[in-house]
Formats: sequence, C-alpha cells, structure tokens
Amino acid sequence: MPYIFALLSLLLAVATHADNPTPQRVLLISIDGYRHDYTALHKPPFLTEFRQRGAVLASLRPAFPTKTFPNHLTLVTGMLPAHHGIVYNSFYAPDIGRPYNKSQRAAVTNPDFYLAEPLWVLLERQGRKTATYFWPGSEASIGGISPSIVKPYNKSTPTQARIDEVLGWIGQRGPDAPAFMTLYFSQVDDAGHVHGPTSKATKAAIFSLDKQLKMLWTQAQKLDPSLNLVIVSDHGMQALVAGQTEPLVKAGSEQLLENYRWVGNGPTVQLYKKNNATAPARVAAALNQTAQHFACHTPVSAPAALAITNTQRMGDILCVADQRWNIATPNARSFSKGNHGWHAQEQLDPAAKDLHGIFYAQGPAFKTGVVHTTQDNIHVMPLLAKILGVETSKDLDGSAAALTPLLHQN
Repeated sequence: MPYIFALLSLLLAVATHADNPTPQRVLLISIDGYRHDYTALHKPPFLTEFRQRGAVLASLRPAFPTKTFPNHLTLVTGMLPAHHGIVYNSFYAPDIGRPYNKSQRAAVTNPDFYLAEPLWVLLERQGRKTATYFWPGSEASIGGISPSIVKPYNKSTPTQARIDEVLGWIGQRGPDAPAFMTLYFSQVDDAGHVHGPTSKATKAAIFSLDKQLKMLWTQAQKLDPSLNLVIVSDHGMQALVAGQTEPLVKAGSEQLLENYRWVGNGPTVQLYKKNNATAPARVAAALNQTAQHFACHTPVSAPAALAITNTQRMGDILCVADQRWNIATPNARSFSKGNHGWHAQEQLDPAAKDLHGIFYAQGPAFKTGVVHTTQDNIHVMPLLAKILGVETSKDLDGSAAALTPLLHQN
C-alpha cells in the first residue's frame, strides 16, 4: 500500500508540473545602432554563434523615423511612434504644449508624453515584477505604473557594472524575481556615428561588447535555464557621403519659416507653426520647389509609408531627406560619418536596408537554428507578451503571429 501511495504522489506531481510549467522569463537587450549585417561584416564570435544557434530574423525593420527613442518605445509597446507618442528623440507636442528632448530628465520622466503602455506596465499590473536598465521611456510612470526596478540613464556606467546587476536580477527567485528585464548599450551606435559603419572603431566597439555579452549569457544560463534572451537593435546605420547636404531654406527665402519653429536636422526636420504662420501646405509647396534631395509633407500629403497622418507631434510640416542625404537647418552642425533617421522601407529604396536592425533569440521558447524573413519591429512586444503569458490590447499595431514561426509550438 505505501508503494501505491508513493506512485500516486509521483504521478500527481508530474501532472501538476505539466499543468503549471516553470514561468518563462525574458531578458531583452538592445544594441543601439547595430546594423542587420554587422555580424556578417565584422564577425564578432559570440554574436555569430548566438545567431547560428538561435531563432533570428533576416533583419528587423524599424519604424519611421529610424531614431533611438521612437523605436525603443515601439519595441516594448507594439505601436508605431505616431501612436505611442514618442515620435522623435526631440519634438514639440502641440497637444500638451511642451517640447520633448531625450536629454532632459523633466521630459523623459513626464508621463503626459507617453500614449501607450509598455510591456512592463502590463506585467506590473498583473502583480509580476519587471526591471529596466536604461531603456528609453522606463523612467516615466506611465498610467501610474513603473517597473519594480528602474535604472535612470547614466551613460558613464561601465558595461560590466550593468551586466553584473542584471545577472543579480536573473539569479533572483520567488515573487520578487523580475519576469521581464531590459538592458541597453549605446557604444556601437556611438562609434557608427563618429567613424562610420565599416570602420575599425565600430568593429572594436562591437568586439568589446561581444565579449561581455558572451559572459552574460554563459552565466545567465547557469542561473536560470528558463530565461529567454532576445537581442535586438533599434535601427541600423547609413554611411554618409561627404557633401551630400542640402540647406532647408535657400538664400532669399528665409521668410518662409517666419512664425515656424523647427526641430532637428539631418535626415528629417519637423516644422511647427506658431501664431500667424503661413499655411503649412503653402510653405511645404514652396520648399519643395527648390528642394533637390528632400521632400516636405503635411500630415495630409505624407506618403503612407511614413505613418504620420494622425499626429501633430511629427510637425505641421515634415521634411525628409533622400537616403544618405542630410537637411541643414540654419543652426545645423557638421554631420558625422554615419547616421540614421530616414525611412527603412527597402521596397521604396534598396539603400534603406542599411537602416534595418537585428532580432536574435535563444531560450526555451525559441526554436534553434531557424531564420525567418524580415519583419517590422512592431511585432516584438506582442511576441514577448505571448511568451510571458500576458494579454495585450487588441489595438496594437503589431501581432505576435508575424513572429510565431520562431517559437516552439505548444
């Protein structure tokens, strides 16, 4: 009889485990500015092996504009910039009458700018812990909810210090262990801007980070076999050509911009009207008459690929340069050897492919050694939500279905 009870207990335990598998966890790492072909071009050993053994996309197509803050918010909200509210690194929000600048703490912590809920908000609302390390937007209390652990941005924090703390999160157990974690690195983007995407300096930045990522993943697998590691980038990097710069306003037509404020320069310039401003359609038409390597649009006239038709935050007029060209405003600085910000629709211009990023993943949720076709980054958040078992809004721009070929089928 004791043998029968023991057998029944064992069977019950197995059944219970099957019904209640170990909850999966996700660490989302962003390598800012890591172009889709950097692994093949520069051959970093860890990322090369991680890609070969993982579930990957041929490339990850970023949203327009291909800037850091808009795309980091897209990655964790599943929404286009026009819908989640962070439309550029710097912009003016007429709906709340305030400017946004990624370098100003008062702006990045102001929840009024954020119009969609990131994945950490959904999880925290369910009572599950999350932790963010330097992820854009995570310092704001969105909907009154913040991650359980938030690391305010400090670029001088050494890479190893970031990794050590994240390993501490991964090693936690119990209800306080974060289910969803993020980690952000900027050094590859920094090098790409200053030195160009194919430079020795960019390769050195990649190799330095590659070595530390290998250490992170090696230790993480020992600490928690249920961890899924997803490595993405927010955008790629275009190599600039010297001299490919055109002024926004030609000599003698400065009056066009009277009663307009402009934000940005380079791939895009946003123009916001003030009181008594000339009608945006007239100004855009006048600018286009002399423009050779850019085009200016109002929200009504903008191409559908830009997805700017439903928000004034992108400007009453938006001027977009041709790929690898820069627009110079009167206060423009000199341009470096690499940049991003143009649209990433390679079907409109093959050069736009250089703005695509990466999606590499390993862990119990993912298949091994599989490559799926290029996909938009709006689908990343719904996929992670599916892995974590959290329900998302039906109003998302993205869908987990676009990336489910990467997953083991349950």
